[in-house]
Amino acid sequence: MSSIEAPYILGIAEKPQAARRIAYALDENNKPQNKRLKNIPIYICKRDGKKIVIAPAVGHLFTLSSIGKTWNYPVLDYEWVPSHLVYKNARTKNFTDVFKSLAKGADDVIIMTDFDREGEVIGYLILKYLVGKNNAERMKFSTLTRRDIINAFDQREKSLDMGFLNSGLIRHYIDWLYGINYSRALSLAFKRVSGRFKTISIGRVQGPTLGSVVEHENNIKFFVPIPYWTIKSEVILNKENFTTIYEEAKLKTQKEAIQVVKDCSGLTGKISNVSEEPSFLYPFPPFNLGNLQRETYNHFKFSPTKTLEIAEKLYLKALISYPRTDSQKLPMTLGHKSILAKISKQHNYNVFANEIIAAKKYKPREGKQTDAAHPAIHPTGKELNEILPPDEKKLYDLIVKRYLSLFGKRAEFLKRTIQILVNKHKFEV
Repeated sequence: MSSIEAPYILGIAEKPQAARRIAYALDENNKPQNKRLKNIPIYICKRDGKKIVIAPAVGHLFTLSSIGKTWNYPVLDYEWVPSHLVYKNARTKNFTDVFKSLAKGADDVIIMTDFDREGEVIGYLILKYLVGKNNAERMKFSTLTRRDIINAFDQREKSLDMGFLNSGLIRHYIDWLYGINYSRALSLAFKRVSGRFKTISIGRVQGPTLGSVVEHENNIKFFVPIPYWTIKSEVILNKENFTTIYEEAKLKTQKEAIQVVKDCSGLTGKISNVSEEPSFLYPFPPFNLGNLQRETYNHFKFSPTKTLEIAEKLYLKALISYPRTDSQKLPMTLGHKSILAKISKQHNYNVFANEIIAAKKYKPREGKQTDAAHPAIHPTGKELNEILPPDEKKLYDLIVKRYLSLFGKRAEFLKRTIQILVNKHKFEV
């Protein structure tokens, strides 16, 4: 099948769009040769006198399947098999065939998948079952910018990250063993009780999540409310209206509340104390995936799944860093001065970016959470060469503005508390 002259280095990318960006970044002339094998895009580039052939996967090309074919449990024997042999709708056969063909002319292999557990597993399974090797060199990058890709190539590891790989494989094994055995057990139990068969699905995450939902629903259902009363008062200070709060936040009986209202209604109060203290509001920390998903729901009502899908599109366009991260750290090695300089050329953000550049403050505020593989989500500064779809534009705008805010000064304000005495009752404003 392969008409590409050997030998060459085979690069394994996770998705077609990522393969294209990596190839254009690595090719010395920014013009890699583009071929199609079984309608799969293949990129041939030259770097450091070497020919590199980069082929994409389309996510996972393999899945776990039971070795035995009996429908019973427990099932403890399993193996990795090509996805298209298990799932009829899987469009992975051509990708599998292309890697098998390209493996014949490859004298070296570089894994170029996303640097996370799933990326490590995707690359390893292709490497082992289609290329016939157990280890390979590894590129690690957090953005698909030319700078990051070239650095990842020049500083590539000599082997896979075995910690990431083993944790990723184990998660797949546990998910499969838990899901198939518990689902079969529940399905057979249902048949014994009802006399009819029905497939009941449950999984390692699905089961505890469902349990949490049921527990929360029961808490709501059986909650016994305890009544209480609060008192607020409208007062006029220097011709301005203010709402004051009674000194006791919650009164246990309505009788007490009514008595306070009778004691104070229509009377003039006396200011008994005024206190002041400085308060500060700091920028929120950088986005990790969880924070980003919560914030987009608050602003745009995007579901977590939708947010991740949009973020991955922005990542593949090299507009933001890798989104599947827990980190709230933005190390100085990311080159914030350069990123800010690029952002300053974008019309919507040039005023804010130039203000930061003028202040020469290039160390952003960070949060506490870390991630061994990737920094917090941040813009790359790459020029917007296309009009983004509305939802992508919203998410990109949110990420850029959060990033710019990290370089801002804290907000300072004076918090003043006034105590008012009305017929021996205290109110605060």
